[in-house]
Amino acid sequence: MAGAPEIQLRLRRARLDFEADEPSKVKDPICGMTVDTAAALRAEREGKIYYFCSEGCKRKFQAGTAIRRR
Repeated sequence: MAGAPEIQLRLRRARLDFEADEPSKVKDPICGMTVDTAAALRAEREGKIYYFCSEGCKRKFQAGTAIRRR
């Protein structure tokens, strides 16, 4: 069985791997503005996380507004 330091190391590596997979810049699905994922508002739909430039865009998304296509 793994000891506490080894478990912590595994968790840290898993978190870093996950963060590396997430792009730092994405497009807001409502207005198309480029946003930084670290600072953006978020919402989830069908298991996917979407990022927003403003509370207004997030509300539109949550109200069922269609996602903007590129």
